[in-house]
Amino acid sequence: MIPIQKVFFLLLLLSQCCAVEQPSQATNTKRKLEVYSSGFVGLTNDVIQWYGVEYMCSMSPLSEFENYKTIFGELKSEQIDPESPVDVDKNYIAKWIVKDGCLYLYDVEILNDAGKYPNKKKVLEKLTKHKFETDIKFFPENPEGVMLASWFSGSIYIKRQLKPGETYCDCMYRCENFKKLTFEKGRFLREEMEVGMDISVDSIEVYNNSVKYKVRKFENGRTWVYRINPCLNILEKKVKLEEYQYVFDGFTSSCNDKILWNDTTFFIEESPLSFFENYKKIYPNVPMCLAEYHLPYLMDEKNYVPKWVIVNDMLFLYDIRFLEGNHEFNREYLIRFKPIEKLTGKKFQQTPYINVKAIFADWFSGALYLKRYPEKNEKYWDRDYKCEPFYKIILENGKIISKEKTTYMILKRERQFP
Repeated sequence: MIPIQKVFFLLLLLSQCCAVEQPSQATNTKRKLEVYSSGFVGLTNDVIQWYGVEYMCSMSPLSEFENYKTIFGELKSEQIDPESPVDVDKNYIAKWIVKDGCLYLYDVEILNDAGKYPNKKKVLEKLTKHKFETDIKFFPENPEGVMLASWFSGSIYIKRQLKPGETYCDCMYRCENFKKLTFEKGRFLREEMEVGMDISVDSIEVYNNSVKYKVRKFENGRTWVYRINPCLNILEKKVKLEEYQYVFDGFTSSCNDKILWNDTTFFIEESPLSFFENYKKIYPNVPMCLAEYHLPYLMDEKNYVPKWVIVNDMLFLYDIRFLEGNHEFNREYLIRFKPIEKLTGKKFQQTPYINVKAIFADWFSGALYLKRYPEKNEKYWDRDYKCEPFYKIILENGKIISKEKTTYMILKRERQFP
């Protein structure tokens, strides 16, 4: 029989390992968790008009009031695009407008059983303890009145609705900046352009919808909750993933190799030299390479840059380069090429396809992802460049057997990166 002290210790350890605790059903205690998203997140199906354009909202100003989600009954169905960044969080859509520097509630659309609520605005007045004013002359389109949201102070992130032909998962749309509107007691203060957002959700919400969130708990006790990209969830359901395989949204890389293909220089996702053990440590006396700021790869701790070329659908290693300024390393044949020749068991030799000595990479079979280097006036973080498709090529013994354009990557990792 296990001693009671050990049972207690195991239960305590499990409770500390859980990133989100199960909420107490008796007290219904809520704990605010910080959520970070690199794109727009809508925790509500409310909409807001801003300069005549309807936008999605990150949160509802009605969330200041308890039980605001159930004032028009329980939500019976969720009729929503699964790709949409917006949650259908309640059985109605509150409609807002910013006019003359103030935030107003001007209408509500009930999704199910609307006939049960003939006096829907009376229900909202009871919830908020505010009245719909009907004598405001500058709202002729709303003869039934509007309600000034004077209870609301805070920020709302907004993003435009789709245009015809767009989808939520289009990279250009997802990477498009959105706006942050800040209010104080219902009065508009400022507008800011944003590319990421920090919002708060209840721990109960995260617990009940764990499929939408990924939680990390740092040593200092601060909990971060990441909103899972619904587009990737849909994609993962469509592709058959092997063990430890993950879908990555867009191009990323784990090496600093360069590859020349069709007169274009590309980033490469993985070094073909990774086939060999200890390939990162073959130049022990050469200073480390410096990572260029905002490169779309994670520095792989190699102190050299392999340079590759694809000719006639064949992959060759034709050069090794070191940190700028180390001219003696870049000049000396023995320093540059002998360790690579020892690693691969092959010699740099003149080939009929290129004008320099090279090694045919016949040891490599698998997939490589390639993304072109940005041109002189482009930036790595520019939306057009970031969303541009890249290449996936399949090689067998150093020869390309298939190639395609893609906007996502399927990589094998021992753990999934956040």
